[in-house]
Amino acid sequence: MGCPSHGQFKQTPDKHLQSKFGCPKCGVDNRTQLRINNGKDGFLEYFKSELSAAFELLSDYVDVKSEIRVRCLRNGHEIKTTPDSLKQGYKNGCPVCIRLEPKISAKEFVKSAKVLMSM
Repeated sequence: MGCPSHGQFKQTPDKHLQSKFGCPKCGVDNRTQLRINNGKDGFLEYFKSELSAAFELLSDYVDVKSEIRVRCLRNGHEIKTTPDSLKQGYKNGCPVCIRLEPKISAKEFVKSAKVLMSM
């Protein structure tokens, strides 16, 4: 059998009729493109619904493992990360801001805990 994009290929007639794409290489190309589009659309939808209040997306999405840049809307920190890491580890906000926030001492924690426990 022949494909205008990939040339000749061997396939039984029944497999050819069962296939959505005919040519096996066209099928791989189509599924790859579908995954890329779903990945991009899925990430952008997730970013908009879950992270857009905390971050601005500065670079284009390529894939889940390629580096992107985001900016913290709170203090303007620019962060290089991957979409995969962003989805897994940035739900609490900007990692730079979190590190810079003052921590309470053990003494202050105990005092606060006693107040809460007495309620």
